[in-house]
Amino acid sequence: MQRQGWWLVGAVVGGGLLMVGLRAQERQAGRPPASKAADGSAQAVVFTFADEAGVQAFANVWRQREQVLARLATLQEYWAREQQELAGLTQRLAAEYHVDVAKSYALDPQRKVLIEQSPSSPPAPVLPQPTEPPPVMNGRTEELKN
Repeated sequence: MQRQGWWLVGAVVGGGLLMVGLRAQERQAGRPPASKAADGSAQAVVFTFADEAGVQAFANVWRQREQVLARLATLQEYWAREQQELAGLTQRLAAEYHVDVAKSYALDPQRKVLIEQSPSSPPAPVLPQPTEPPPVMNGRTEELKN
């Protein structure tokens, strides 16, 4: 459905650019630009280009705008999919683990429990803290000698 909408927008924009190009050709040939559409309705001239370079500059700006709109539509679709995924994960957390994602929790892997944290309590450590720093490796999985 969304693709059909973009096709329609592309057709309207393409038709508009075609009319702009035809008017520019009429001006170059010395003929007055058409003031009525094919169906007889009056058309208001919004802008008159001085030369072909102006027409090309407008076409480039319009094309850039269309590209941005296409990227935004892609991002919007991606955002909607991610929101659906997030909603599914939130439902799964609530159903399987009785977790309210608006609250804070700490995982105690030794006791194999999930502990609800009050807003004022300090966070419980998730993993035991190492007593000495890990060895530094040089990329070839050999320990460096100090």
